Amino acid sequence: PPGRVVIARLLPSLSPTLAELALMLVSDRIVLADRTRWSRKSHATRVSLTSAEDRVWIRVGVRTEDRRRPVAEVRPDPDRRWLRHAARTLRTVHSGGDYFDEYAPRLVERLEAVAAAAERGEPVLPHLLGFRGFLLSRLHLSGRLPSEILESDLARSEPKAGSSIEPHPVLTAPGSGRFMAHPVGAVTAEFSPVPHPSRPAGFQAWDSALDLLLTLGPDSWTVTDRLPEALQVPGMVGTASGRFRVSPSRTLQPEEES
Repeated sequence: PPGRVVIARLLPSLSPTLAELALMLVSDRIVLADRTRWSRKSHATRVSLTSAEDRVWIRVGVRTEDRRRPVAEVRPDPDRRWLRHAARTLRTVHSGGDYFDEYAPRLVERLEAVAAAAERGEPVLPHLLGFRGFLLSRLHLSGRLPSEILESDLARSEPKAGSSIEPHPVLTAPGSGRFMAHPVGAVTAEFSPVPHPSRPAGFQAWDSALDLLLTLGPDSWTVTDRLPEALQVPGMVGTASGRFRVSPSRTLQPEEES
């Protein structure tokens, strides 16, 4: 119905996956579920990179005593071994690429800022969002995405927070149910690989925006522009802005220009 807002409910993280990025591009509102309990197996504080042999991870270490807390409350580990490992892994996977020297030093600087926050006992979340914002700006997506709001802020501003989410279509990313509870009626999207000459199997749902940036640099648009068409959302309605509609195959697709 006209006026309904499509919401992408995602886990706050260092880097969105490509499936999450696709949801962000087709939604009217992005809600980050920062009250979700932290898990070392989720991508809240770790990011995947695709090497020639396998998928590897860089991560922000979390204090042992915080590991049962919500993502909004965990603090980074002051032991900097995680930072050294992250810098070394970035070099190992991407140092031979065309864009490593352009982006990697700034990315490591932002990880160093997280390590400094650990020494002050600050929560990791603002730094996750800063790192994430840097990636999106370098992918030239900042102006194309709706604003992100933390679920905890939503609850404070609207005490009956359910009323601000539940009446609207809520989209969630593939596999996210392993790490976060979904609202009743939420729809989990499916994602088809995006073909590209640099990846024989295509860019996958779980590939990270960080990996995309370091692989393709300013040519990342050749993948990001195709993300919405890689997304399948069963039974989805159009967005309030009218940018998307449901095809006969029940896939969310861009409206054709008139």
